[in-house]
Amino acid sequence: MISDSELLRTVPKVGTDLFFWRDDNDNIKVNVLTELDIKKKLTQVHFSLLTDGHGDMRDMTVNKGAAGYCLVKSTTSIVKMFNSDALDLDGCKVKELEAQWGWKVNPEMTYSFHMYTDDDWVADQLKYLIRRKFGVVCANAPYSSEVVLAEHKEKIYDHLRQFLPRLPQIREDYFNNPPPPPPDKLENARPAPPLQEKLKCNLCGAVICLTFAEHMNVSHYSGPNALDCDLCPCTFETVTSMKNHRSRNHVGAEPQQRSKFGIRDMSAEVKRKCDAQLERIPLGEGTTKTKYGCIWVRENGQKCGQVCVGSTNSREHVCTHLRLKPYTCPLTGCSYASASFKGVVRHYQHEGEEEDDEKSEDHEEEKSEDPPKKQRKC
Repeated sequence: MISDSELLRTVPKVGTDLFFWRDDNDNIKVNVLTELDIKKKLTQVHFSLLTDGHGDMRDMTVNKGAAGYCLVKSTTSIVKMFNSDALDLDGCKVKELEAQWGWKVNPEMTYSFHMYTDDDWVADQLKYLIRRKFGVVCANAPYSSEVVLAEHKEKIYDHLRQFLPRLPQIREDYFNNPPPPPPDKLENARPAPPLQEKLKCNLCGAVICLTFAEHMNVSHYSGPNALDCDLCPCTFETVTSMKNHRSRNHVGAEPQQRSKFGIRDMSAEVKRKCDAQLERIPLGEGTTKTKYGCIWVRENGQKCGQVCVGSTNSREHVCTHLRLKPYTCPLTGCSYASASFKGVVRHYQHEGEEEDDEKSEDHEEEKSEDPPKKQRKC
């Protein structure tokens, strides 16, 4: 680990610091600083810590400056150039942080990374890479340095680890576990899949998980004897699909009353009268269906005792004792009523077939009134 005296050193040191340069093929090279390198016009990369009103470290900036100058003066001159323009990516938004939170750059807590170069473009790449690594606001092209300095990253990171004790804990954690660069900046980049907005049905407002045609067939069935949901405009072909829809989209809602061919279910008052004559039988092992026993007392003083499965069948059984007929035929002019829902459905279907037969007979009679066509002999 680098000592405090070495960390506070402001002058380049031969045989210790790193020197980066570009060769004739524009490849970046790195070696230890030599006597020849130190005579060049060097640029160094340094960092300054931001402190709050209590003197605690909150964040950091990474910038470049001329080598050989006092870092305190260099930092002071750089801070003057910072601005709070959101579109200006350079400067780490120091002015904005100072205006919002009161965090200021502390010139006395400015240190050199002891990385030098005689190329201004290489200095920018080093600055971008270090900013990216320490989670500081990046400038210009933050991910290009990942590619440009790919072969030297491990050596640079090993060098940076010497400065971690001077940085806040949050930046040290970020350094040890940095987020990956975006996929389009990697060597074998894969294009990101396009964002697909969730398709919603215009009729019921539900998010369509299947295809639109399958959703219309399942939730908006328009064929004969379609079953309607009493809580939304969805219609279904079977009772099972309607129950699945209610359990998935209408959690906690009361069971839907039966309504087929316009035949309404029994009223709440009739249900209360029937429930008074029923007692629930405890479920046995391995059974999931609820059973009810009839406690109706006959004229001879004996209980009925018949056991029915389900509340619907049990109530229809009690209606026979109470001589109630809650189900009526929906046809106009028909006074048929029954204690069984299925009985009214059979009656309605039979009456509908008779009406269709009568209409067909009337239509044939209308046809027979027309004069017969002339027939020719073969």
